[in-house]
Amino acid sequence: MMPKKNDLKYIADNDFERSMQDVLKTEEVYRGMSVEKACFSGDLYGVSFSEDMFLSCAFDKVCFVNASFNKCRFVSCDFSGCDFENAYFHSCDFENCKGLGTLFCSSVSYSCTFSGCNLSFSNFNKAKLEDAVFEDCRLNDATLSECKTKRLCLKECALCACSFFKTSLSGVDITSCNISGIILSDNLSELRGAVISPEQAEIVAKMVGVKIE
Repeated sequence: MMPKKNDLKYIADNDFERSMQDVLKTEEVYRGMSVEKACFSGDLYGVSFSEDMFLSCAFDKVCFVNASFNKCRFVSCDFSGCDFENAYFHSCDFENCKGLGTLFCSSVSYSCTFSGCNLSFSNFNKAKLEDAVFEDCRLNDATLSECKTKRLCLKECALCACSFFKTSLSGVDITSCNISGIILSDNLSELRGAVISPEQAEIVAKMVGVKIE
């Protein structure tokens, strides 16, 4: 359910940049904010957001390094090329967002959901993903290498040429995903304990040079 303008503090496009500068000066947590159709380009290093709503916003290569997000919701936003390195996410929802080439390196995500998002070419290298759900997302050519995962869910995702190098998929059901060209270590150890379909088993077999007739 979308929040009404009178439910949260509503900030229009032309007020957002000024409001963010105020946050940087005060170093306070920006809480209960609703932002619609805002555009922002700049440095938001270490800024904290809590229970905020971002709708149809465009973030142009914004630096969110060391920023924190608690119970925030992003709907139809574009954060392509942004840097969320070492950022912290707790109970956040990303719906129909675009994050091409976005950096999530060494970030931490607890109980977060990505649904209908295009995260192709994004980089989650060494990220911690606990109770993270990716549903109907495009992660083509993305990097999820050396991640620490716990109860990771990948459902109906495009994982073409996605790298899971040194990231365990044990217990993860990827039967509904497209894993064509998936990148793994030479011994395919990342797939030990993963749930795959017969069709995917053929793809894996070809990766190790087994011919199925």
